[in-house]
Amino acid sequence: MSHYLITIRSTSQTMGIYQGASPEEAIEAMSRDAGYASLEAEAQSTGTTADKLRADLSVELVRVGHLIGRIADVMVHLDRDSGDCSPETLADPEAGDASDWDARSMASTAEDAVGPIGRIVAEQYRERILRAYCRAWRDAAEAAADAS
Repeated sequence: MSHYLITIRSTSQTMGIYQGASPEEAIEAMSRDAGYASLEAEAQSTGTTADKLRADLSVELVRVGHLIGRIADVMVHLDRDSGDCSPETLADPEAGDASDWDARSMASTAEDAVGPIGRIVAEQYRERILRAYCRAWRDAAEAAADAS
């Protein structure tokens, strides 16, 4: 399954990231997410054709896993710079739990890290980013401990 960022060209409105084996399947997933049975049903209810709706969509393949990893790494880098990710903190079982990363700070950091798509990824994949952050945090703290 691939991930696709779907944007309406005429309004520049980002609809989100949708999964599908193809861009067409991702478009169908977007229509279902909007409450329609299919793109055809959406077109019929809005008084247009599926071809016209499809022509107004920009569908871009997105490497979500790569973006999640990059965002988590930047979060860890920021924590390391602040002293929150150090060998001394490894013994603390609460350390690296990402509790300091609320949705707003994560979205802002994600946007800074990878551009506007980062905010969308942070909003849709917050739990996956938090899991990746915890793994990356532990790796960074252990590497710092090994280096000392």
